[in-house]
Amino acid sequence: MKTTQHCQSCYMPMKKKKEFGREADGKPSTDYCCYCYQEGDFTWKPIFEEFVDGNLQFWREGCKDDDEARTNMREVFTSLKRWAE
Repeated sequence: MKTTQHCQSCYMPMKKKKEFGREADGKPSTDYCCYCYQEGDFTWKPIFEEFVDGNLQFWREGCKDDDEARTNMREVFTSLKRWAE
């Protein structure tokens, strides 16, 4: 059974080759999606809270309100390679 890989920046599931970002040498990134990472660098370099706000629309489903979605994102994102401290 194949497990789904998640972007280590935004937690997007990456299943198809086109969903993976690209390293500077053109090879697929093993960690980041095509929206967060291209040509070996992040496509957007916000501070953490800007990143949370910028991804809110993708996390609203299943949450009672935006505050719950933000809480969920903060919990997940801080466990990811890009945001872990």
